[in-house]
Order: sequence, then structure tokens, then C-alpha cells
Amino acid sequence: MKKIDVPRSLRLARWPFRAVALSIFVIGFLGIHGCSDDNPADPGPGETCDHFDADGVVLEAEGETVVSQWEGDVSGEVELELEESRAISVVFLDPDSTRGVPADACEDQYLEVTVDDESIATVNLDAPDGRWSFTITGASEGETSIRVRIIHVDHSDFTSLELPVVVGDEVPIEGFRIMDGATMLVEQVEGVLSGEIELEPDGSLGPLDVVFLDPEGNVVTPEEGATLSFTVADPSIATVTQAGLGDYSFQLDAVDEGETSFTFSLLHMGHSDFDSEPVPVVVGEALSPEAALVREGTNPLTFWNYDPDRGPGRVQGGIVVEVGTTRPGLTVAWLGPFDSGYANDKREEIALSSGYEMSVSVADQGIATATPVSGHPFQIDVQGVSVGTTTVTCELRADGNVVLTTGAFPIEVVPDPAALTVQDHYLNLGGAWTVIVQDGAVV
Repeated sequence: MKKIDVPRSLRLARWPFRAVALSIFVIGFLGIHGCSDDNPADPGPGETCDHFDADGVVLEAEGETVVSQWEGDVSGEVELELEESRAISVVFLDPDSTRGVPADACEDQYLEVTVDDESIATVNLDAPDGRWSFTITGASEGETSIRVRIIHVDHSDFTSLELPVVVGDEVPIEGFRIMDGATMLVEQVEGVLSGEIELEPDGSLGPLDVVFLDPEGNVVTPEEGATLSFTVADPSIATVTQAGLGDYSFQLDAVDEGETSFTFSLLHMGHSDFDSEPVPVVVGEALSPEAALVREGTNPLTFWNYDPDRGPGRVQGGIVVEVGTTRPGLTVAWLGPFDSGYANDKREEIALSSGYEMSVSVADQGIATATPVSGHPFQIDVQGVSVGTTTVTCELRADGNVVLTTGAFPIEVVPDPAALTVQDHYLNLGGAWTVIVQDGAVV
């Protein structure tokens, strides 16, 4: 056969044609079989859906969000009673946090839900709310997790993190105490925090223990596997260390003089069961107690003021208890210096270190008794024995030496607190009875 010499220019011209043809083939193949990065509109007849771009997910029950995942963080949990079933709707979040689900016509995309432990909970995808919903049922008490996925043909367009599920009664945590041995330094009850932690320059305090409280103020144990996570507002003033200590213990180290605060979260299965209010930390010269008040929770009952320039001051307020009953867990709070006047709000409640202890003395125990609460060195139970009036005095010691002795806090034991009137020298202000005593007499 005769060889034909094709000009070089013609040989080169054939290659672009081949490249274009190959490119068209590859693009067409990927368009049929691959996922793009675009969220689709509703596809037309005979068309397949593109990749659904989701960066987060929200699970809703009864119109309320129960669990959400966004930017790698999970909050909330699915809560179930034993044998209870809940219908859960699933909504996905795109990179701009816009809510949505794949279009109804995207039949090649569907929901998949897997349960880590089906002995705790089971899932049924035949839910009444549509294709992007499911029903979950509590099988036995305990904790597990689920993952939700968008399945697209033969792969996943989106897979969630582990979303927690709790079956059974869970006691909510709504408060805490920070304890230095048997001494309470800080307490948060009903969202109100009292006390602070004081450190000397270059000093350390710990291990300190965090004790959690339920809505009634009872001590509760967190769920197994829960951990604490701390955030210090200004680490140049103080730092928190947890290494080598218990699950709910920490050490506080002073760095420089000044004031800062820290918060902590109780983390469990990827979400927070409790977030604290900021806990004040003071590094520097410790405040000396100069006054005291007795409060029930956050409600002050009686206040004793002391001013070195004016003398021992006077007692305001009083403790009213019905005969035969007890007012338990009243806190004796110690207050620091004030600027001027007798205004309680100009004083700061201070936390005392473990070197302090308190004793109480009731003038007439035939009328009332005041008993220290075990494990709480600055709390007392006041019991009404017989109708009448008496007083209780508190003495504060440090290393065995008397630091401060309060004025006489009045105790009134009555047959019925509702029967008291202004003529009895009492006022009912916001639910707190008030009486003024000076030099041992009602004024």
C-alpha cells in the first residue's frame, strides 16, 4: 500500500477534534452519574436530582426543635418515656443555614435513620408527616444516639453527627455549688449566683468540687459519662486545671492580681446538660467580713450591719417561723466592707475559705432552736418550739480565733404568720417579714 504523507498542519488539526469529543463524552457521563455542588430546583420529568448540599440538621417534634446540629456542634436531645413514641420531622440546613429538604420529585434521594443501640430505642420511617420524618419509640430506659442521612442513589449526600436520645426519667440540673471540702464557696440557685472565689497572688485553690442541684435544690448526680468544660474570661488573671482530678473537680491558679470569672458546661453525648452563670474570681487581698445577713434561697430575711466608724449598727428584718415547724437551710451570708450608709446593696457577699467556721447561739431555746446543717458550714435550720420572741447570734472563727460576732437576729415564733399585722411591729414586704431590733429590743 502506498504511504501517504499527511501534512503536519493537518495532523495537528485532528487532535482538537478528538479532545473536544472526549470532553463532551466525559461531561455527559458525569452529568448522568455524578453529584454536582448545586442545590436542585424541582427536576423535570425524566431528570435526576443533583447533590443536596447540607451542612446541618434540625429535628423537630410537635413544632419545637429538640435536637440541632450546626457547624459541628450538637445541642438538645430526643427525650422519651418508656414505650413512648414521638413523630420527628427532619429539616436540613445549607451552608447559609437556610432550612430545606430535597424536592418532592427527587425520588432518588431519601431519608435513612440508624440507631446506635436498638435495645434502647427503635425507629420507624413510615411516619405520618411525610418522606422526611420518622417515628422513634423508647424500648428501655437508657441513652443511645441516632444518625440521619440523605441517601442519594448509592451514596450519602449528608450524614449527621451522633444525635443523643434519652429514654426514661431524667432529673434536670438547674443549679450548683462549688465546695472547698465542707465549705461552700459559690452557689447558683434559680439562676441567681452568690459568692466568689478569692485567691492570693501566686496562690492556688483546689481541688474544688462542683455539686449539681435539681430544681428543688437537692443534690443530683449527672448522667454517666458527663464531663466539665471550663472557660476563663481572662486567663492572665487566673487559670483552671482539671488534669488528674475527679470528673467534677478542678483547681484554680492565680496568675496576676485582678478580677475575672469563669463559666463551665456539663457536657454529655455531644451537648450541654447545664451551663453555669459566670463565677467571679478575685486575685489579691482578701476582703474581711464586716456584716452578715440571713437569707432563704435568694430572699434576705434579716440583716446585721457593722461600721467601724459608727459602731455595731443595728439588725433589720427577722426570721418568722410557725410553731412546731422548721425553716430549713437558711444561709448566713458574710458581707465585705461598704462605702457609706447602711444600705445592704452597697456591700458585697464574699466567699470564705475552708479556714473559717461558724457557731450559733439562741437566747431562749424554749422558744426556738437553730441547728447547723451538716456539710454546709454557713447554713442553719430554725425550728419554732413555742410562741414567743428570741434571738440567734452567729460567731465567725478563722483558725480557731473569733473574727466577727453578729448582732442578735430576731426569731419570732407564731401560731400563724398570716395573722400578723403592722401593729405587731412586722411588715410583710414581698413575702419577707421585717422587724427592726436595736439593743435587744423591737423598735
